Amino acid sequence: MDIAWFVFLAISFTFLERLWPHYKINKLKDLWVDILGMVVNSFLGAAVLTLLVQTFWHIVLTLEPEIETSVSFGTALHTWLTTEFSSVFRILALVIICDFTSYWVHRLLHTRVLWRAHLFHHSTENLYWFSGLRGSILHSMAFASAILIPVHFMVINPMELLIVNCINFTVVLWVHTNVEVDIGYLSKIFVTPQYHKMHHGTPHSVRDKNFGNVLVIW
Repeated sequence: MDIAWFVFLAISFTFLERLWPHYKINKLKDLWVDILGMVVNSFLGAAVLTLLVQTFWHIVLTLEPEIETSVSFGTALHTWLTTEFSSVFRILALVIICDFTSYWVHRLLHTRVLWRAHLFHHSTENLYWFSGLRGSILHSMAFASAILIPVHFMVINPMELLIVNCINFTVVLWVHTNVEVDIGYLSKIFVTPQYHKMHHGTPHSVRDKNFGNVLVIW
């Protein structure tokens, strides 16, 4: 993730939280925990997952050379996507697909077996934009895999991938932002901070719902 984009989002969401706060919070109370969560989530988790993926493909291609047909499939898919569809369509399609895969990863993290890997993300008492980065290494790896798998099969170009990553990163911070917004009927389609705030609620009946980041239709 580009540092400049992160700084831009940090300034923008901080400004929005001051302008339209949903409730008063003490951000400094758990700031060090959120900084730790960002380091774990954004750097260590991604680094470990990248290493595991590279190791996996090295072993597979060494032991099973015929698996290289997946490369040919990827090339054919890339050719089809780039010749039949516009760049905007590919970006929007990948954002929606990644939201769908992230939904199922998120839902699995709320099961009894995997809940402990996700618990740290729900440990915050004051939900604001920076707390969206709080997560364990397994939490980070799980959500990163939900992005990497669709990207692997759609193999879009680097610029489109950068845009998709920026959109996904923005959405993660946005839904955790401490703002009160009213988008009318669009709230029946898109996740809002108020919608996601319910997901971080204490009762299990509320917490174990609303797993989407972009769309509420899943």
